[in-house]
Amino acid sequence: MDCSDRLKLGKSSAFVKTALRRLPLTETIFEADFFLNPAAGRHGERWVGMVIESPFGALPALEEVCLGPPTVNDLAALLAHAMLRPLHGGDRQRPGILYLRNRPEWQELLPHLRQLGIEVVLSEDLPGFDEAVLDWRPQTEAKKGHSVDEIRAALRLPFPQREASRSTEVMDPRARTRAESTRTDPSGKGTIAGNDPKIAASNAEEPTFPLHLTEAQRRIIARLLPDLGPHLRLDQADGRTLRLTLTELREIARACRAAKASNGMERNSLRHVTAAVEAAATKFRAGRIYRIPPGERLYQFKITLKGIRPPIWRRIQVKDGSLDKLHEHIQTAMGWTNSHLHQFMIDGVRHGDPDLLCEGWEDEIPPVDSLCTKISGVVPKDGKPFRFEYEYDFGDDWQHEIRFEGCTRAPRGARYPLCVDGARACPPEDVGGVSGYAEYLEVLADPKHEQHESFVRWRGPFDPEKFDAGKATKRMRRGLPDWRRPEWHEEQNF
Repeated sequence: MDCSDRLKLGKSSAFVKTALRRLPLTETIFEADFFLNPAAGRHGERWVGMVIESPFGALPALEEVCLGPPTVNDLAALLAHAMLRPLHGGDRQRPGILYLRNRPEWQELLPHLRQLGIEVVLSEDLPGFDEAVLDWRPQTEAKKGHSVDEIRAALRLPFPQREASRSTEVMDPRARTRAESTRTDPSGKGTIAGNDPKIAASNAEEPTFPLHLTEAQRRIIARLLPDLGPHLRLDQADGRTLRLTLTELREIARACRAAKASNGMERNSLRHVTAAVEAAATKFRAGRIYRIPPGERLYQFKITLKGIRPPIWRRIQVKDGSLDKLHEHIQTAMGWTNSHLHQFMIDGVRHGDPDLLCEGWEDEIPPVDSLCTKISGVVPKDGKPFRFEYEYDFGDDWQHEIRFEGCTRAPRGARYPLCVDGARACPPEDVGGVSGYAEYLEVLADPKHEQHESFVRWRGPFDPEKFDAGKATKRMRRGLPDWRRPEWHEEQNF
């Protein structure tokens, strides 16, 4: 364990050497955090760090930290071991997405993780990690009378504040242990393996809220409020989700309202930032879907086309409707043309149109009818993030990850569906899947290639980096032709 609160990456660190960069960047999802082991050792308190691979619950790394609370250096060591030396003979890999508890202690490490191509998501909710902790110590907590909800709440609390002198802690760990042993939970049932909620309430920082902004929007805020510049991740392109305090959100909204735009484009950007800021404080609070009237619920999804780097993705907001309608939103937001079959895989169960998927296959087990299955019946009732799969074109085999990010109240008068953000153009239809698309881009980039002219004639000019959220929104609102209408077949001369 490294006792320093500041990040120290020496020459031998895996984050400095090329060892991590050589690992394959996969679509694996990691969740990582630390918790206080209730069975303290005779040398003082002990914290346990775990990395959980979602959604399968594998355990790539498990380490004990003495004389905590853990530091950013402990997190760096834990993650390096999970990637380079996974437990139980797991795969050596860089995860595509890493979920961390939103703790101020981790901030110094985040740029190093992103340089490795890892998408870091800060969240108060780590469902896979929390479930693993509950499995780790059910008997200990049961004897103390702690409920599952109390244990989960303790895991989300900030780490205890460190003493002014770190060396004093190291010299006399027993004194620290005695101090920690006096912590009690709100119910009075004894010490929870976490942090004292009363102490945390007085010491915790102001809560933060997610706010997704484009690069241009972040630069406008930086110009209006230079002090916020370090928090706006101006060195990173594309849209980014920031976590800002309520005070900061109000300050941004106030500055945007007072700013005088020099042109129409800037005026629209200021208006969009103001609207996003005002909605941020009420977005995606887990467990509150039931508080929003059904007719006002707005569901947000992130759609990522798997197997392609840099990723092709869209973030959309839609009202409740059938899975078949969600299929239509996915098609139009991505830029597909609905020219092939599709299906959803949700918790291992296939969903789709039985008339299409079972046509000509009498012995085929029919899927759950997507025309009769509502979005609200699929996503978790508590509003927690949830992932499922969407497959389009069984020949090209385009696999999409659909991530439900949360539910919020739709602003009065706003129009939906909406494509909030995204990146990169959708591949052409019938290009041959992931491998065919890679070959297609390679040929287009080489004017001397023998197939270059024929590929250009086939689809015309193509910019793989082009994406316009406004045009995607227009396609979503226009929708797909209703091929189920008899008139549609007549129009197509079928």
